[in-house]
Amino acid sequence: MPYIKEIIKYLEGGNNPFYYYIFTFFSAITLRNFVEFMIVSNAHAIQWHHPVHFSLFYISLCLSIIILLYLITREKVERIARVVAASFIITPIVPAIDLLLQVVWDYEIKYQYMIPEKTESILKNYLLFFGNHAGATPGIRFEIFIAMICCSFYVFYKTSSLLKSLLGAILFYSLVFWGYFAILFSIQGIERLAGLLYDTSPKTMIDTYLFLAIHAFLLVLYFYNRAYMTAVVRDIRLTRILHYEMMVIFGFALGYPDSGRFFMSLSNIMEIYFVVLSVVFAFIFSAITNNIADVTIDKISNPDRPSVTGVIPWETYNIIGFTALFFSIVYSLTAGHMILFLIICFIGVYFLYSMPPLRMKRIPFFSKGFIALNSLIMLLAGYSFHGKEITSFPPTVAVFVLICFTACSNLIDIKDYEGDKAAGIKTLPVILGLKQSKMIIGIFFAVGYASFPYIMKMPDLYAPSIIFGIALLLAINIQPYKDKIVFSLYLLSSISLLGYLIAKNINNE
Repeated sequence: MPYIKEIIKYLEGGNNPFYYYIFTFFSAITLRNFVEFMIVSNAHAIQWHHPVHFSLFYISLCLSIIILLYLITREKVERIARVVAASFIITPIVPAIDLLLQVVWDYEIKYQYMIPEKTESILKNYLLFFGNHAGATPGIRFEIFIAMICCSFYVFYKTSSLLKSLLGAILFYSLVFWGYFAILFSIQGIERLAGLLYDTSPKTMIDTYLFLAIHAFLLVLYFYNRAYMTAVVRDIRLTRILHYEMMVIFGFALGYPDSGRFFMSLSNIMEIYFVVLSVVFAFIFSAITNNIADVTIDKISNPDRPSVTGVIPWETYNIIGFTALFFSIVYSLTAGHMILFLIICFIGVYFLYSMPPLRMKRIPFFSKGFIALNSLIMLLAGYSFHGKEITSFPPTVAVFVLICFTACSNLIDIKDYEGDKAAGIKTLPVILGLKQSKMIIGIFFAVGYASFPYIMKMPDLYAPSIIFGIALLLAINIQPYKDKIVFSLYLLSSISLLGYLIAKNINNE
């Protein structure tokens, strides 16, 4: 026991940089994959999805174990993460043990999940430590048994409670069994509940672990530092993110009659969610970089932003931004190369708009063409879900979006009027004055909404569109100006018009 304590203290120690542990983890699971592929799994050719699938399996499992141990011990997440990441060094032992036993006993090695059609009693297998499940080889059973003991020792070391120590071992085994080895049962249950086709293809498995990994990672970050997560979430500019998400859905709806089979697959539904998630991460990166460049302005206009309050250290704030960028690229890639390209375009356009050296936002009025362009890019992202070429997108709709949103996006400068004026940034409100610019921007909205039914060739939308346009004109000019009220009214109108468009497309099928 003292020897184990020394190992734990050494691994938890802060002498080594945390990224050493991250590289240790990835080195261990890569070695495990190598040994398994090159020595044991010689029955089938290695496909591209094998290392991706298995690596995501281990990443999501590692994060899940960190969460489990945190909830039991309430130890600092970083300390737990160091121990858990380093502990994955035992994973390469599994295929080595199985290979040795195969030579001695001449049995076939099969690494596989519990398959619903081939499992007589999943509960019996759980109670009997995998029971007769052929996919749980002796090497895997040995690995999990050793991990249960280590988990039990760690919990006891942290809590001095035999009951929690025993509970930790049982919960660890339950997590591995129900959350990973029996994951096909969960996938099958979700697909049946949603009326989807039963699909356990490599793409579905990769998407499943991507889904589990990102949510486990965000939960780990929350446990690591609630203040940081809260500050980022509060600064997320929800209304503006919802605008871009709405553009994605609008683009998706424009091709809906051709996409009736799209919702038959769990993987496709997760792809939609990943694009939504990717847009959020892309916007977080853009917002953080913009905040860093706008500190002087935000001290006047937005004093509650993390870049002004200092609640997040600058180095950490930058790391959060680039982490968001990484996740935006990864999760957009799952939906295909075109979505990845469009998300990168979205990020690049925002960078040109808000960041030095060009900082195009300083150009009066026409700088909002960058926001309009990003709105069009999100429309194209939704449109391309159907396998359509973005070059086939209706040109009249594209031109309407670019003109209308260039004019209407000047709305965002109303709230920042005082800060922009102090910084000498020539926005429309700074040039024309707040009162006159609000009237002009309100007219832009009224004209844009009145034009929407004509562009979409939906004459039955004239009345509601005109009503929404006038309502926004009035909301923009009411004193005092309330940014949230205006954006909420805009989103309500967008949701209503989108709902009508989807309903009409469904009725036309």
